[in-house]
Amino acid sequence: MTQQKGGSYATPLEMVRLAPSAANQQPWRVVKQGNVYHFYETHGANISDGEAKIKQVDLGIVLSHFHQTDLELGLSGRFEKLPQNGIPAPKDTWYWMSWVAE
Repeated sequence: MTQQKGGSYATPLEMVRLAPSAANQQPWRVVKQGNVYHFYETHGANISDGEAKIKQVDLGIVLSHFHQTDLELGLSGRFEKLPQNGIPAPKDTWYWMSWVAE
């Protein structure tokens, strides 16, 4: 995403891009829809329990990077579970939660 498209959320999204992950796979995707950023976990259908737990840790880290950057920049919003009807989610992704910018 370019700085222009990211607007005030360009830096938090850059921190998402730079966040570390256990296997350096960055198992997350973010879909922007208006003022909402939907966070998804990526993995194949046959993931082991151990791999799933590591990916959950990775997602927690990325959500923290996003949120801490929001706080530092004075951006307001909240995390919320939202219905995913009609949202074009990337292939092999599972919804986690959304950030609703205020």
